[in-house]
Amino acid sequence: MINKTIGLLGAIGYDDMGDDALLLANLDALKSREYNILIFSYSVSRTTNLLISYGFLPENSLSDTIKIVDSFDYLNQKIMYKYIDVVLNRLCRNSSDIFQTINHNRTLKKITNNIKTENKQIPHFIEYLTNIKECSLLLFIGGGYMNRYWGCKIYQFISTLSIAHEVGIPCIASGQTFGPLDDIQKKIVKKHINKLDYISTRDINRSKKRLLELGFDENKIIEGPDDAIFLSKNMNYINRYDSSFVVTVNFGLFLKYSKYPLEYIYTIFAQFFDYLVDSKNAIILNISMTISGKDIEQGLSIQSKMKHKDKFYFVPLYTDLKTIKAIISTSDLVVSSRLHPIVFSISERRPYIGISGGGEYYNSKLMGISEIYSYISDNHIIEADNLSLDKLKNLLSSTLNEDYRLNNIYELNETKRNNFLKKVDSYFYKS
Repeated sequence: MINKTIGLLGAIGYDDMGDDALLLANLDALKSREYNILIFSYSVSRTTNLLISYGFLPENSLSDTIKIVDSFDYLNQKIMYKYIDVVLNRLCRNSSDIFQTINHNRTLKKITNNIKTENKQIPHFIEYLTNIKECSLLLFIGGGYMNRYWGCKIYQFISTLSIAHEVGIPCIASGQTFGPLDDIQKKIVKKHINKLDYISTRDINRSKKRLLELGFDENKIIEGPDDAIFLSKNMNYINRYDSSFVVTVNFGLFLKYSKYPLEYIYTIFAQFFDYLVDSKNAIILNISMTISGKDIEQGLSIQSKMKHKDKFYFVPLYTDLKTIKAIISTSDLVVSSRLHPIVFSISERRPYIGISGGGEYYNSKLMGISEIYSYISDNHIIEADNLSLDKLKNLLSSTLNEDYRLNNIYELNETKRNNFLKKVDSYFYKS
């Protein structure tokens, strides 16, 4: 009998609703093909709650087809290394995580050298290895977690890739933004990345170039969708805001990488939103893509700098993803420094302005996703380092004049996803 168990790995269990959307969309696709799913999560409780909320698990959390287990978070076992790296990263203004990188190399070598004897010296390794062996295929679902800003955390994915390779479990990846990496990461990732059988990227030109630089086989790289585009919206949502122009906004933590202080950036946003209120009778809806309250804090800071404070509204913190997508679908403009509000804007054919706060990395995400759908990125995306009120006004003009008549966005992405799912099927059903 065929073991139809797929292990899902990625940025799962973190406080990021964009990553939640990716997980939900992949679960929907794989469950429709009757696969069993083993989810490796950094917070089993958070992921369990998510799947109960969206109907993938019953309220008692028990399922014969979905299981949630802990990811192998061995890097946090050397807390002193982490503290030293925090200090060094700040002094050197990078995310190299030197001491944790050394720990990774040492630990990975120990694991792979002793994997056949199932090394018992490393906490939780036996449990993790047992879970890996339950799978017939490992799928690294979409996200942008293979980049320099993740520091040493990227090595946990490399470790899993190496462990799976040692025990003969094939690995593929979908919907990735790959890189940029720093020089140390490049050397380490280059040794292991070809253990991936196949990868689809959501910004084909930029990610593909970085993969080729590491010697990855070009024939194993294809253009794929950002799977969050398939998340359905709340069809019962009713726009209750009395305004002729609704602006939905969300700003993530990557703005901190700008050369400008955050308070300066928030002041520019406040001036722009006041301009929209004056010129278009706008209201501003601040949505949250985390449950930590950080997005609310940023919104409060922007609101405090506005003349029209009463026109800045906060969508409640625990609003679900399908309702957030519905809110975006009824908006006249979306302004965000995060990727997935932009993805939802594109899928719903709504005007958008993206604020790139992470240099080359966020350029890849925001510009790359625009370019895939033939939008001119300069008409929609601005780097936080170049932010000004006048430039935002110019972007407003260009994005509102854009032609959003691409009616077959879902069909285009469905074709890409079906091609990838056929590749998944090929591991279970040999022709």
